[in-house]
Amino acid sequence: MQQDKTLIRDIADLMQRSTFVKNADCLICVFLDKDNAFDYTKDCQTMGACIQNMLLTATSLGIGSCRIGEILDRQTEVKELLQADNDRYDLMAIISLGYPLCENAAKTTRKPLSECVLSYK
Repeated sequence: MQQDKTLIRDIADLMQRSTFVKNADCLICVFLDKDNAFDYTKDCQTMGACIQNMLLTATSLGIGSCRIGEILDRQTEVKELLQADNDRYDLMAIISLGYPLCENAAKTTRKPLSECVLSYK
């Protein structure tokens, strides 16, 4: 979808917060192929891991990225724009990719792992 800026804008127009999507260099639309699914729950979890790996890889290459979940409410329209079979494919997410406008844009402040992990005694 990288070369089709009109398609990127059309998808962005389906979202409320669309500016960063309209300016993206590339969008990756991640679909689950239900005809080739093994177990829906496990396959959705696998798709989540796949998406996370793409985000981490983009970050390691200095590419800004964002998983867009808001678009899931509009997946019928996305599938129409992409001419994807509405019954066969479930949209899992769209990933926007692009180079940040400033050097510190991709840096975030994160909590230490010790604050995020629950432990049981």
